[in-house]
Amino acid sequence: MLGRKPDGPGADFWRGQLATGVTPAEILLAFAESPEFARSAEPSIQAALLYVGLLDRDGDPAGLRHWTDVLADGAPYGAVVAGFLDSAEYRQRLTGIWCRIFDEAEIEIFDGPNPPTFDAAYREMDANATAILSRYSLDRYDAVVSAAVDDHPDPQLVLYVHEPRVEHDCLTLLAPAPYPRRVAFVRAPFSRLEKDTARHEASEFARANGAWLFSGGGLTRFDLGLSSAGLPIADEILTRWGIYIDELTVGAFPYPMPDPLPRSFCAEEPADIVEPSDLDLVVTVDPPAAVVAGASPLGSFTVENVGTTTQTVTYGAEVTAYLGSGPTARSAFVGFVNLPLSVRPVAPGESITVPLLLGTDACDPADGHRLPPGPLPLFGAFAVDNGPDPHPSSPDVWVRLPPVTVTLTH
Repeated sequence: MLGRKPDGPGADFWRGQLATGVTPAEILLAFAESPEFARSAEPSIQAALLYVGLLDRDGDPAGLRHWTDVLADGAPYGAVVAGFLDSAEYRQRLTGIWCRIFDEAEIEIFDGPNPPTFDAAYREMDANATAILSRYSLDRYDAVVSAAVDDHPDPQLVLYVHEPRVEHDCLTLLAPAPYPRRVAFVRAPFSRLEKDTARHEASEFARANGAWLFSGGGLTRFDLGLSSAGLPIADEILTRWGIYIDELTVGAFPYPMPDPLPRSFCAEEPADIVEPSDLDLVVTVDPPAAVVAGASPLGSFTVENVGTTTQTVTYGAEVTAYLGSGPTARSAFVGFVNLPLSVRPVAPGESITVPLLLGTDACDPADGHRLPPGPLPLFGAFAVDNGPDPHPSSPDVWVRLPPVTVTLTH
């Protein structure tokens, strides 16, 4: 623009300005108002630079003549530049550069100015995402579906937008962005209202059928988790709400079952497990009255100390029994439970009763999303820890629960 190569300090200064969020248009305006540019450029050259620099095209003859005459008559170059910046053509070009819409699989990292530091840019963009969502949460509910900061390889703000509103809202959304060339617009297939409504309806349907485990709000769709009791309604859920669901899980595995099959995660019996009689204990299991696939029924077991040494039983969320005959279980517990840590000394001649949670979901994908009905042995162990800091995750010894057969139903 000045007809020469940049000097080192000048180039470093303007790179720093870009890094702090100054736009290329603002820098162009600063150059245009500099004494050096005023001395070196004729009005015709100044007018031509406006078209090339701001509108990315050669000036049309009539337009060039008009602006050349305006500048020759003494109009301030900065005022003319400001007029170009406010033109519909410039805003349309800016929209084309900064408001391109990408599919989710094609998010582009823009080659914009590097932020001063990664952490500073991330914090500013994260705050900006929150502000944008707050601004459009009520009166413009469908404008921005979600906002997130994508931090690889460089931070950028990703706005998931509902396509019909993008052209109208793009530049307004960019206004508070600290680094507008690091804002990516990604096409969202649904508005937030559509997505949240579908999530609520699908979750309520699952709850009414006794199968809801969780629903997670994704960026453009949501995840829905069912217990294995929800297998009979899985197809209906996909028929009614499938286009809004990113992943549906039934029990421990995605639905439909992927090919190749996911890995098995069935629990194995501890290698150093002992029998109750090895510690002079008598254990009696009282299994749940009803064992339904996909449910997590509670039973109990009683530990009686018939020896001469106190034994400390520890239990919490880790005390879970499974179905199977060992050394590998056939079921798992899928869901959430809040069992506080308990440390229970059992003196000679005393007994305690311990709650027993039974996991009934299939843990091997070869069994499908739920185990077949029928009689199955109960499989499990509890912890005995007589150390100074007893804890069920790393006890002195694991004690096998005696074999009990339960009947699994659907």
